[in-house]
Amino acid sequence: DLPESMLLESAADLAALLQIKEKYLLLGCGRIAAPEDNPQQILLAQAAPGKTEKVTATLQKRLETVQRAFPGYPSAQAGRVITAGDYALFVTADDMDTVQQEIMDYFIGGK
Repeated sequence: DLPESMLLESAADLAALLQIKEKYLLLGCGRIAAPEDNPQQILLAQAAPGKTEKVTATLQKRLETVQRAFPGYPSAQAGRVITAGDYALFVTADDMDTVQQEIMDYFIGGK
């Protein structure tokens, strides 16, 4: 729940944020907390065929940038990039083990 946030509604929005070619994404969306002192973010990308590694690496770079920018914030430091098939998800949250399990259950368990 990020009520004060910037909404990314398309692959073009996500590509612009990540500074990658839009053709690498089939779809993309996300939210980034609007206050500059809040590291909470969730970004979801579906990679184009053959581009999953590139998209995942780009999200990992974003995670590293956020972690450097917010060294004292547990949610930033616990953030992860999670991949499932051709989807890659970047999340910063305090309880990443639970978040990751829920995501994997959704993608793998079909819940």
